[in-house]
Amino acid sequence: MTSGKKRYIAVDILKIVFAYLIMINHIILQYGISNAVAKLISYGIAMVAVPYFFASSGYFLFESVHRNLPEKKMILKRYIQKTFVIYLIWSALMLPFKIPEIMQTGLHLKNQAVFWAKYFRIFLFIGDYQLWYLIGLIWAVILFTLCFKNNRLKPCVIAMGILYLIRILIECFPQIINSNVISANLLQAYMIVFGTTRNGIFVGFIYLMLGVLLAKYKEKLKLFQMETPPYIYIYRHSRDICHRIPYAPCRV
Repeated sequence: MTSGKKRYIAVDILKIVFAYLIMINHIILQYGISNAVAKLISYGIAMVAVPYFFASSGYFLFESVHRNLPEKKMILKRYIQKTFVIYLIWSALMLPFKIPEIMQTGLHLKNQAVFWAKYFRIFLFIGDYQLWYLIGLIWAVILFTLCFKNNRLKPCVIAMGILYLIRILIECFPQIINSNVISANLLQAYMIVFGTTRNGIFVGFIYLMLGVLLAKYKEKLKLFQMETPPYIYIYRHSRDICHRIPYAPCRV
């Protein structure tokens, strides 16, 4: 087995480990467990799991696109379609858990219409239960596709910076946005549709781009010449960069 294949397998293994840590973290939050081990998982390891997923997805997506730029549109389209199919399957599997809520809504046509309208809003823009990562990845790749039209990363980096600053304003300085009628109305309209900044636009795209940039400049960073494998490198640097930037959305 080649060294490259070993590294890619290690990436998948680390994803599985993080997936279990996220599951454990949800159990910790659900039952209010607060011992030392729980805090280590919740506030230490698990909090970088989602950023790692987005960064590693961006890393390998860009490698695939960069190797075959003439087929860029098809590669990105297939990636979005494949992710959406996975998201659709998992959403269908979790739909039975909605039955009690559907029954509580009642059989009145208007109530059912309101319920399903809210459900499809969550399905398309937010993500139900723990599925927000998948729909977030879809939105992040859609944004990347729109910004990467001319095979240049500069528009993507600019968009990344703008979205980062907007999220800072929304979460840390909402009074600035609400002080202006136009920006306040825009924020209200956004919240009606998306409901949160914890999504593929303000979280997923930023970390996806981090992975893209690591793939783009891996030679300058000597990513494959170091003893540290790339999967550890992505993990460590996505964490380090996040903490070096004020108000960075490290905890997602």
